[in-house]
Amino acid sequence: MNIIQQWKEKCLLPSEVEDIQSFRPVYVTALKVYHQYQERLKFLNSVDFGDLLLYNIQLFNQKTEVLSYYQNKFKYVMVDEYQEYKCDTISLAKILAKEHSNICCVGDDDQSIYSWRGAEVENILKFSDDFKNAKTVKLECNYRSTSHILATASYVINHNKTRLEKNCGQQTLKGKR
Repeated sequence: MNIIQQWKEKCLLPSEVEDIQSFRPVYVTALKVYHQYQERLKFLNSVDFGDLLLYNIQLFNQKTEVLSYYQNKFKYVMVDEYQEYKCDTISLAKILAKEHSNICCVGDDDQSIYSWRGAEVENILKFSDDFKNAKTVKLECNYRSTSHILATASYVINHNKTRLEKNCGQQTLKGKR
């Protein structure tokens, strides 16, 4: 189920997986199960969680009138913790925001902690490529941590190979640390 869910998160139906996966036995078995699983869900007139996004993305790609309706219904798209989302969720946000280009995303590539469940920090790293006219606002003031903690964190974080450049500086409130 984990392999099937990963394929769904990449917006891949069983017929699309065959061309891109290695033929290690576990994938061959998973692909057979994926075909049977989707057929069984269809027979039961059901979907699983992964299908909720996958089928909406497919619907929007195939039916422009449906896409247009929802793009006009949701003229503004807000995504919090952008770095924690998977490919399917990012694809849905891109599709919905395409018509009006009114998307606001909040995230921090240095705070991505959910790669173990499929989150891809690369999504936030390529945000400006996906949304060419987007304005980036860096929040570089920290009122919660001491300068010693921030200096240590910055030293560690600055060794990350793929990250957006920012200063994790501190600004103290008058009379507070």
